[in-house]
Amino acid sequence: MEYGFLETDRDFLIEASPMTHVDRIQAPLMLIHGANDPRVPVSEARQLHASLVARGVESELLVYDDEGHGLAKRANRLDALPRMLAFLRKNLDV
Repeated sequence: MEYGFLETDRDFLIEASPMTHVDRIQAPLMLIHGANDPRVPVSEARQLHASLVARGVESELLVYDDEGHGLAKRANRLDALPRMLAFLRKNLDV
């Protein structure tokens, strides 16, 4: 509903999909996903991550089994934030 419907907005949805442009991604990418996300299935994050890894693009995937769309739980944010900083430090040479 947020972006349209497959029946009426197929072309837009295909163009907006990261998988359509995955071959153009060159920069390191960290994916953080809730396993219970009602908007974006975790399988899509796993597919994107696998594609990047197969192409040799630095990529990290964090999946939180008890989260939905975003990180709402403090424990998960406290886990994810240092990992994000470490990923940025590693890939930005800081």
